[in-house]
Amino acid sequence: MKRILYMLTAFVLGIFLLAGCISDKTVSSETTNPKPESVQVESTALVYLPTADARGVKAHKVLVKAKEVTPQLALETLLVEAQKDPYSVFPKTLKVEKVDIHDEVAYVIMNEAFLHPVEGGSLTEQLLLASLVNTLTEFPSIKKVTFLVKGKAVTSLSGHVDMSEPLTRMSKLILQ
Repeated sequence: MKRILYMLTAFVLGIFLLAGCISDKTVSSETTNPKPESVQVESTALVYLPTADARGVKAHKVLVKAKEVTPQLALETLLVEAQKDPYSVFPKTLKVEKVDIHDEVAYVIMNEAFLHPVEGGSLTEQLLLASLVNTLTEFPSIKKVTFLVKGKAVTSLSGHVDMSEPLTRMSKLILQ
């Protein structure tokens, strides 16, 4: 009799233990291990855009869908944001092909549109270059910037700014 009572007690305890371990909720691998493409990572790119009154450039923070903001991504973001301005100083077809950094100098390879800036004279050229150079020199690894098209260094756009040497940050054109 005692033996049957022990077995019955053990059986009932076993049922209760099993019932506590089983859950109505099913855990899928999708909720515990999200797929990389479904994870939305955003970073902030700091770009310099010309002001509406063309007195200089002003810093703008732009959210980008990227884990890390690279110099190339910052320039691409700058170009996208600049095209929102109907009077943009950037040619509509301007593209950044590549950015290489060596010894604190960014070598920016642009497409041919860079050689054909928007009409506007020296102010337009200064604002375009100030936007690009100041955006890049926000990165601690970049102190100077050189532009290239088809593998050749660009020494001037419209003859207003000497680009024969790498350009440094254009702080005088940054407005608060």
